Amino acid sequence: MPDTVPLSRATTLIPFLNFLDELGALVDPALEQGHLPLRLREKPGCFISTKLNWDFVDEVARQVGVDDLGLRVGHGAGVSILGRHLFARLDQSRSLAQALQEFCEHAPRESTGMRCWLVTNQSQIEFHLKNTFGPAARGYREAEWLGLSSILAVIQLFLGPNWEPPSISLRADGPVPNLANELFPSTTFLAAQPRAFIAVPREALRYHRARTFESPRFEHPDEWKSEFFDESPAEGLFGALAQSLEPYLADGYPDVTLGARIADMRVRTLQRRLHAIGVTYSTVVDQARFQIASKLLSSTAKPSAEIARALGYSDASHFARAFRRLTGRSPQEYRQEAGQAD
Repeated sequence: MPDTVPLSRATTLIPFLNFLDELGALVDPALEQGHLPLRLREKPGCFISTKLNWDFVDEVARQVGVDDLGLRVGHGAGVSILGRHLFARLDQSRSLAQALQEFCEHAPRESTGMRCWLVTNQSQIEFHLKNTFGPAARGYREAEWLGLSSILAVIQLFLGPNWEPPSISLRADGPVPNLANELFPSTTFLAAQPRAFIAVPREALRYHRARTFESPRFEHPDEWKSEFFDESPAEGLFGALAQSLEPYLADGYPDVTLGARIADMRVRTLQRRLHAIGVTYSTVVDQARFQIASKLLSSTAKPSAEIARALGYSDASHFARAFRRLTGRSPQEYRQEAGQAD
């Protein structure tokens, strides 16, 4: 039984929602059916359950009948898939070698269990990608193509938008999408391999950042300019579950059935696991509410009534009483200590 909840940053799902918009599909009913937060796009830096994320994408791919959904969405989204912190590190890199090292070091901030590493051969390096779940998991094919597409966009920041890798190795089986051969006609694709990686010539590592490209693939979205939900995924069942509940709060109180679904457990199992570490489910929700309230109070000038709504409270007085119960201070006192005015 896992001792945490695998999490992914919302930026990995938002491009798929935008894709549904382009199709004219109703996004909110799809999110509700997938047990995902309805206001996800308002908080691109938040975290959601990795399993629910890719279950949703797998269902979308099945319903719309697109067998190259991960590649199609990933190629169009480019670096917007990345969190603000990781993008800033890459943007400051002086060479491709430094950018790839930064990607390896900071990729775990984007998704629990995601790992990247470099393997050096005689004439090339291999940039390896390992996702949270393996090829048998729902949505793996889409997740793998999305991850590889984001890495390709980073490499093209240095080598140019038309650069093609010598080879791409995929863990997913099945035919390589026709779109992959259209985008990279000179690339050799290998499916059903033990490792997923992109090959890059060794001499390319010394290349500096190419000129700015007029393409949204290489630009970070405007939403990030005001985003402050940019932590790493929390560890442990209590912290990870609380963090995954944060984007649901504005839609109302997230009941224990939803919490169990996020944790991929039965309700009684979740309650038993929480009891074993000395907390209840309501304590987890309180922690999620406190995390958002503390960020908003210390980092913004939003009025208490607006913060109350963001936390699912009916009015500011209910929020104030709950906040005092949790912290021993009123929201105004907390804000003053943080140097913000109400």
